[in-house]
Amino acid sequence: MGTGNARLAAYEGGYRAGDVAPERRAMPTIDVDFSELKPNFIRPELLQHPNIPKSLAGVNPRTIMGKEWWDILRRATYEVNNYHCFACGVPAADAILNQWLEAHECYEYQWRKKILKYKEVVALCYSCHNFIHSGRLSHLYLDARIGREEARSILLHGLRLLHKAGLPPDRAAIYAAAIIRGEPLDFIGDHKIRPNPP
Repeated sequence: MGTGNARLAAYEGGYRAGDVAPERRAMPTIDVDFSELKPNFIRPELLQHPNIPKSLAGVNPRTIMGKEWWDILRRATYEVNNYHCFACGVPAADAILNQWLEAHECYEYQWRKKILKYKEVVALCYSCHNFIHSGRLSHLYLDARIGREEARSILLHGLRLLHKAGLPPDRAAIYAAAIIRGEPLDFIGDHKIRPNPP
């Protein structure tokens, strides 16, 4: 997929190989040789990040602090791991479905106390980011906004990474896999499924 050399430009959702945002077309571009860059780290445990409670959807540092703050932070985050996904290590130019990185806010959860603390922003490939947001992925699939093969590819990508790292998937990912396979929502095989802890 990636050729080793890619032209990077900013766009609304992240960096994309070979594309230039309209406001940057007149600006000089930089050719980057991705074959020489390696990720500084890989953190597959990020794929276990639980879904954000529905009541907090749309309430985040990005919307509170504004687009300018968010753009500076996410661009700096992409650089931290040499434009590689924090979870799987793939360079943006070689990602499976879309060749860009997306910024994801991580939180520390205290379910029983109903406390959610902002922890950090990480850079993820499209597949890892959608795996983390498996509840949203299920809805996109059920609403026919993405196809079965794309949803399946995203889920398999995340499940394989977790398996390789010896980590279990969270319930939302298992739930999404059941939906895409067409299984009843309350059971997967012989196991009763419950939503994330209260």
